[in-house]
Amino acid sequence: MAKFEVKTRNNADPRGKARVYFTCHPSDFDWVFANQELGCFEKICDDVLHNCDCAIYYTPDMSEPFEEKTIGVDLGQMNLFIVPVTARLMLEDNRAMTVDIAYAKENNIPILPFLMEGDIDHIYSLPKNFGDRQYLNPNSTDSSEVKYIHKLQRHLGSLLLSGDMSKQIKSAFDAYVFLSYRKKDRHHANDLMRTIHDLPGCRDIAIWYDEFLALGESWRDNIKNAMKMVHENGNLFTLLVTPNVLEEYVDSDGNIKKNFVMENEYPEAKEMGMDILPTEVEETDHKLLSDKYKGIPTPVYLADDKFNETILSLLSNIKRVDNDDNPEHNFLIGLAYLEGVDVEVNTERGIKLVTMAAEAELPEAMILLCRAYLNGEKVSTDYNEALKWASRLVEFHEREYGREHIFTLILLDNLASVYHYIDKNKEVEIAEEVYSIRYNTLGCYHPHTEASLENLALIYGELDDFPRTLDVYEKLYDMRRLTLGEDAPATVELNETLDILRELSGAKSNLPSIKTKEM
Repeated sequence: MAKFEVKTRNNADPRGKARVYFTCHPSDFDWVFANQELGCFEKICDDVLHNCDCAIYYTPDMSEPFEEKTIGVDLGQMNLFIVPVTARLMLEDNRAMTVDIAYAKENNIPILPFLMEGDIDHIYSLPKNFGDRQYLNPNSTDSSEVKYIHKLQRHLGSLLLSGDMSKQIKSAFDAYVFLSYRKKDRHHANDLMRTIHDLPGCRDIAIWYDEFLALGESWRDNIKNAMKMVHENGNLFTLLVTPNVLEEYVDSDGNIKKNFVMENEYPEAKEMGMDILPTEVEETDHKLLSDKYKGIPTPVYLADDKFNETILSLLSNIKRVDNDDNPEHNFLIGLAYLEGVDVEVNTERGIKLVTMAAEAELPEAMILLCRAYLNGEKVSTDYNEALKWASRLVEFHEREYGREHIFTLILLDNLASVYHYIDKNKEVEIAEEVYSIRYNTLGCYHPHTEASLENLALIYGELDDFPRTLDVYEKLYDMRRLTLGEDAPATVELNETLDILRELSGAKSNLPSIKTKEM
């Protein structure tokens, strides 16, 4: 069965980092593509880690299946899927498409495709493959490699939490619980965490657990430090009890060895004087358990009401704060559940908390919901919901700073981009207004004014309005000719576009409704 390995910058501890999942066709893992020195996996991982301090999980053998009962736990905790796209990925039967990517689509986990071959757009764009998802092209030439890196950086920045944001989230929790379990029982661990967080007053309690990886010698200090932190901020050690915690193994020298939980985590908790709650999820020999785990309390079965009573009693000494009316707090805890920061991924709970913060007009929450509903990230795409939050963002900033403020104009641009999917006439109206305001307040040569013109050119072009598209490109050409020079590549390229548009439109017209003063 497939097992995870992980890559990080300088082999750092992956705990607490955003989780990125790499998947591909088995034959593409080590494939060296044209104009590249590294294989596919190494190339993409190097680019991602250079631009983002995350943890990249992968299975060394991309043909090995996942255990059916753990797919939701293994893949459901990932924040982003990255996938090199080739013809064989889309045309041949493979786990990456039928299991990994299918799971991401079904659960609205963001996917970032890397197009590794040319002339496959017609296959790529099929709904069963990647449809209209934007992709990156790491093999682009003619200086566009820089553009690829910039685009990658932008995508990663918008999809993954920064280290600073993770720290803010961690500081918002009331307390921590240490969850000890065998890796074989990972799916049960997720159920236990959900049960704890469903209890009254326990939503804001974080749970320290070692996520995906089998523990080795290098992890001992990390585990010990984590237990010290929990000892100071909650003091509860929860042991997930199944027959697996009783297992021992024979090492290469023929010696019988205890498993890591038995040998390290449980004795450490006892030595620290932590409260210990053995939680039974599969019937286990209690006598054998007490023989191997000296001094262990009688296990409480997870499905019994006694579990709820016991854990609430053990947590009664923790100072918990009622923060339901604090939008900043709700936003941070909502992010924790959306991204799986020291809690299980629970999208429904995360969206509910972020929505509470957005209803209280926290701008960061409104921005997140607008992007999520527009792009189908964590939720199903819903353009009306995206429009609702884009509109409320504009109303908030206009009320606070005025219609012509730089941030309000940026949010108006965002509102226009949402209207693109609902009402193209409204998109044009808003984009023209933004250009007019920037022209009059910033001047015709300001980068924001130029960006507005470029945006208008794209909008008019999509409407097949060649006269107005031509008018905008002529204004842009005059701008670049004066600011960059007539022989600059960007100016020459724009002039070539103008020649094509002149043939298509057959006439030149001025932009209606935004005539302010001639450039």
